[in-house]
Amino acid sequence: RGQNRENPFAKLPPNKIDFTSTTSTTDDNHKNDSKEPIQVANPAAAAEKAKELLKAQRASVNMLTMVKDRIQQLLSSSPTDDNDPGKVVEILKRQGFAVVDDFLNDESTLTELEEEGKRMLDEGGMEVDTANLGTGEYVTTLQGGETQYALCPRMVEFVVSSTKHVPEVFEGDQGMALDTSVCMATLRTFDRKALKASLSLLTGTEDDNVLDGTENGLPLEVIAKEDSDQRRLSLYYYAVSKEWDESCGGGLSFESGVVPAKRNRLVLFYSDSTKCKTIPWKGKDDYPSTMIGNSIELHLVNKQ
Repeated sequence: RGQNRENPFAKLPPNKIDFTSTTSTTDDNHKNDSKEPIQVANPAAAAEKAKELLKAQRASVNMLTMVKDRIQQLLSSSPTDDNDPGKVVEILKRQGFAVVDDFLNDESTLTELEEEGKRMLDEGGMEVDTANLGTGEYVTTLQGGETQYALCPRMVEFVVSSTKHVPEVFEGDQGMALDTSVCMATLRTFDRKALKASLSLLTGTEDDNVLDGTENGLPLEVIAKEDSDQRRLSLYYYAVSKEWDESCGGGLSFESGVVPAKRNRLVLFYSDSTKCKTIPWKGKDDYPSTMIGNSIELHLVNKQ
């Protein structure tokens, strides 16, 4: 339960573009007074590289800004459910959790997040979730860094922007004083092929109906069980396909209701007081897109 005090903003791409010549053509006698421009061996390639870097930086800024704007628009205003009017923060106080659908408003970003989850499963060194063996779930810490950022830039930016701006909405709520630069973030990716292989090995069948109701015997628990645990507000964002429905599993069960995994759904709940448990992931064979499911699990902590 240790907290990573590293500044997550340090993991974003640099805001300067620097083409530095790899060879020196300056005479030693004129190092200080030479006014000759740097010679680029392949101007066309350098120009293309500059375009790529500018495009990447623009995409980064767009994602950071979109997450910030949606937090300000949706978390501080009334949800779309006419049966449960009120601000998200008020709903959270009343029932211990709140659901925000259609959190992000850019279709290409939703697709990109799904693709990043699959890429992380294939190339990102994700590990089997040892707390949930045989379920087809893999996990990794979302902490940025050059290698991880290259594989899942939008996910890293989602975490960075949420960590910075969600505390602004919930300032003072329930005595929380959330840190805007420190969090605990995990990517969870479900692989139906791995689930079916586990079922075949353990039960002799790939029929996922054996999973139905398996969570019923599990108790509802808070995430932050110990006094030393500084997690206060948890956010689960589901990056699944359009075809993903309730029969595919995933999601959270609370004392007062069940929230299935759904594309572009954000679920918020108190880490230290709301009891919950996860719903088993199942997926289905109907579409390639329902063979993989992802959730970004972000826990905001109190300031030290």
